[in-house]
Amino acid sequence: MIYSKIMEPINLQILNITGDEFAVDAEDGEKVFQMIFTALKEDKKVNLSFRNITILTTAFLNTAWDDCMVVLQKNSSKKIYRFQRLQNPAKLL
Repeated sequence: MIYSKIMEPINLQILNITGDEFAVDAEDGEKVFQMIFTALKEDKKVNLSFRNITILTTAFLNTAWDDCMVVLQKNSSKKIYRFQRLQNPAKLL
């Protein structure tokens, strides 16, 4: 795809999505999944910020990240999706 101008990335701040510093619930992971999936399907770059997230669980990550990658792999024709930036990764518990 050729762009006439550089597209601005989508900036997703996990804190704004979860409403607090805990990224632990699969339900919040589903919200992130939908935002990531929509942006990548539209060929937009994604910046994920974990700034001020103090607790991160696999329940959240599996829903937010792994599910998104599985769906994109199944629906792509060898297209590579990339995140522009992963900021301030939290400690995984």
